[in-house]
Amino acid sequence: MRSIWLACLLPFALLAQGQSPGALVAGVLLEWDAGAKAGQLSVRDGNNEVFRYRFDEKTHVERDGQMIDVARLHLGDKVEVLSELPPAGALRYAMTVHVLPPELQPPLGAGRYRAFPPAQTRSPLAGNLSYTGVVISVSESRIVLRMRDGEKTILLRPDTKYTEAGTAAKRADLEANTRVYVDAGRTVYGESEAYQVIWGAVLQPR
Repeated sequence: MRSIWLACLLPFALLAQGQSPGALVAGVLLEWDAGAKAGQLSVRDGNNEVFRYRFDEKTHVERDGQMIDVARLHLGDKVEVLSELPPAGALRYAMTVHVLPPELQPPLGAGRYRAFPPAQTRSPLAGNLSYTGVVISVSESRIVLRMRDGEKTILLRPDTKYTEAGTAAKRADLEANTRVYVDAGRTVYGESEAYQVIWGAVLQPR
């Protein structure tokens, strides 16, 4: 079954090296709208980068060679996501989500995977940007992160939500040297602004 899966993906993978509209990412499932026929999901790869996708009823979801519903995915599943690159500013569309068997799990990298809070604690704002890094400094108006490719300054909104270990928190609870995940978007001036800052609970890879 693995060989069939790779054979199906090979044309996409080859094209992705050129000007293909598709991209293949392997990583750990962090968050998804389990009870919805259409929604969003997030995957963190072995380099600790977070990718957000949208899915719908046409998204092909497979586990052990069998098609399944999105609701049967599990937090921490190792997956491969074949996506369609979107227009600028839009989320990637997940064409295929394949749950990997244990022997084919992708490398996890040096970082530990952070759990996301329940849907009722997430910000209602839907960002199309995601950042993961360590807090250098935080003020009333901005947060500065140390990321793999350098420092990143993100604006803080009056309605930015803060979540620690799955529960609501305050900006004052966020300290320097804390690793965070930031769900963000862009202002009309092109600056990154945070809709939600998440830190705390750790999901052990399984």
